[in-house]
Amino acid sequence: MPQSDERAYEVLIRDSERALKDASNVQGPAAAAEAAVARGKQELASLRAAETESSDGYAEIKVSADRMAAVGSFYPPVGAGKPVEFLGVQELAIAKGLRFGIDWDAVKSSILECNTSRQALIGVEIARGRKPSDEIPARLELEQSLVKKETAQTEARTVDFKAISAFRLVRKGDILARITPRTEGIAGIDVTGAVVAYGKGETASPKPGKNTVVERGTVVAQVDGRFVSNEESFWVSEVLEILGDVDYSTGHIDFPGDVVIGGQIKQGFKVKAGGSLTCAKLIDATEVVCGGDLETAQGILGRMQGTVKVGGKVNAKFIENCYLEAGGDVLVATGCLNSVIYTHGSVSTGPKGVIIGGKVYAQQGVSAFQIGSLAGVRTEIHCGMDYHVQQKLVWIRDRNIELALKLKEVETNLTTKGQDPRLLELRDKLRRAIRTMNESAKSMVGSLHKNEDAAVTARGEVHHGVFVEICHVPLVVEHPMAKVRLVLDKAFGTVSPERLAKL
Repeated sequence: MPQSDERAYEVLIRDSERALKDASNVQGPAAAAEAAVARGKQELASLRAAETESSDGYAEIKVSADRMAAVGSFYPPVGAGKPVEFLGVQELAIAKGLRFGIDWDAVKSSILECNTSRQALIGVEIARGRKPSDEIPARLELEQSLVKKETAQTEARTVDFKAISAFRLVRKGDILARITPRTEGIAGIDVTGAVVAYGKGETASPKPGKNTVVERGTVVAQVDGRFVSNEESFWVSEVLEILGDVDYSTGHIDFPGDVVIGGQIKQGFKVKAGGSLTCAKLIDATEVVCGGDLETAQGILGRMQGTVKVGGKVNAKFIENCYLEAGGDVLVATGCLNSVIYTHGSVSTGPKGVIIGGKVYAQQGVSAFQIGSLAGVRTEIHCGMDYHVQQKLVWIRDRNIELALKLKEVETNLTTKGQDPRLLELRDKLRRAIRTMNESAKSMVGSLHKNEDAAVTARGEVHHGVFVEICHVPLVVEHPMAKVRLVLDKAFGTVSPERLAKL
């Protein structure tokens, strides 16, 4: 093209572009909006075209902040794109620094599922580190039977709730805790292969306390008693202290040491103490046993069925309708009513105390303000004898009666039925048993009378009808006697009164 033609062509292009520009300015905002819509349609068309294009499958790997785990996400190919390849994922894992705990089986199965289902798999765990195990120092672990709360497994109607104890009682030598040796720490490894140091754990291990001893890797009780523990220590208490009553909240009490009760012993509940027993309120006795002294600020109520057995002394405000045995003195402030009392010591009441009804067996004597009553209630006082020996003699007597009756029956059968060898053998056995019983009784009789100086003292009055016996010498009081002391007159073998000196 000639040069003049080319210049003319350039002018034509420049003029046409200027004209188009001027024309667009003349069209105004409406035309511009239409142009924008057109451009938008062109962009959407471009996106649709891009969607129909092919793309390769790929994977992404993310490592957790603590580097103890890694997750992979797998995206399928699009169109004719290439599938996710295992080699590519391997290279990616290496690039991410993964060196430990890689689950290649999970990687392979995820790649296969992603490629075949054409669905993305997001957040698949593909690597897991090994966490460190802290070092644990040596520690004491209490026996579970001492810290675990008991639960009744049977139906409520079959459970004796009085027998469910609220206390943990142990015997000397029982294992209270076991010493667990120190546990070595183990280092961990994160998914990059780096070593993760272990820590040193701390345990809140309680310390052995009073009445405990360490023996061969265990802590055992040194005494019988109650197991007590808190967060800092554990020990064995030789005293069981109950702040309230003995009732369903405590169950029956069977404790090897001393028992202190801040309330009362309710009816139907049994209390056994190897040591002393102290009760702040009423003892509504069903069965009470203690090896030491018994003391109650109030009285002992037996309801004609309750029994109390005490190894030492008894100190109570009153004793009523109760069976009581004591190794020591029985001190009663207001008196004894319709009770049976056995003691190796004496029975004494307060300044105005009375003994009315029942039987008193006191080896060392009896002292009260009043004995018996105007109504003539049967009241028996027995003194000077060892009641244990007396009880044994009574048992021997009753058993001998049974044996004698059986012997008579056997001898009658021998007379009527002939000399049956079995009956002959039984007869000889019964005769030997009776002979042995009689010999035992003879040997005991010598120790029956322990105190011929025992006396019965009434600072006020002994009423008519009272039966008094001192070392098997009896006296029935036929007329009231005031301010009197009844003693054994050894010369005449009688129980005689002596006037008390004026106080």
